[in-house]
Amino acid sequence: MQQRRRRRGRDPHRGGSTTETATATETAAAATETATATEAPTEAEANAVTIGASEFAFDLSNANFVPGTNAITMNNTGEQVHHLQFVGLTEGTTMEDLTAGLQAFEEGGPFPEFATLTGGVGQIGPGASAGTVAELQAGTYALLCLVPDPADGVPHFAKGMAALIEVAGDENTAAVPEANFEVTAVDYGFEAPDSVAAGDVVLKLSNNGGEPHEANLLQLAEGATVEDAVAFFTSEAPPAGPPPFTNVGGAQGIFPGDSTVATVNLAAGNYALICFIPNAEGAPHFVLGMTKEFAAE
Repeated sequence: MQQRRRRRGRDPHRGGSTTETATATETAAAATETATATEAPTEAEANAVTIGASEFAFDLSNANFVPGTNAITMNNTGEQVHHLQFVGLTEGTTMEDLTAGLQAFEEGGPFPEFATLTGGVGQIGPGASAGTVAELQAGTYALLCLVPDPADGVPHFAKGMAALIEVAGDENTAAVPEANFEVTAVDYGFEAPDSVAAGDVVLKLSNNGGEPHEANLLQLAEGATVEDAVAFFTSEAPPAGPPPFTNVGGAQGIFPGDSTVATVNLAAGNYALICFIPNAEGAPHFVLGMTKEFAAE
């Protein structure tokens, strides 16, 4: 700051000496600089993405993905259960390559080496919404619905519910929300608390197993258990009456060593975590014991 020349005595038209005035000015300026320096920076917000799901396509008209943090909400506007699985693809991979690779995987072959499961939105029923907070790298991704059509068993992606997207542009550096329900997947089970507070839940799924895993959420009907849900899925003939559960979202498949975050709103009640991904012999993980009941209270 420029040095001020001092004067002796007092100016009859001022309340104090010029020395006092200069000191006060400098003090005020210093205080302003300190306040400005200590102001908390504005936190970055995640890139918001909304996706529609129906028979048999994704509505991506409001979906602009960027590298970094994407807060994704999927709304099921259809009449069947749908989900959203992100699959990272190596450069040059086509949808035809992926389709063939997934069909081979469903038949017990290895997961295609050009594809990586990177999370997504778990299964939700008609009229429902759920989300995920995805940290995406720049590159090409496939968006798939792997849920089978109850009428013929054909996966939805084979009926056109698939899309390729390019993630590019400036990176979003927003923080991922802190989880209040942490779930660890192993071969074959879930390590998770027995209860969580009802309301908005941030579920973090960490895969500590040796195979891909997911954590779909089922809200169990009153009096129903996870064993009832397993019996529903393994029954050769469609059971009479409504399912003993409702699909309410969750975290889609990730590879060993990875983690992902799902966002859901859970009403008070009983729930189950379940993994539908098959092992190398084609057996869904849930028939090998990969389920867990918990309560939202």
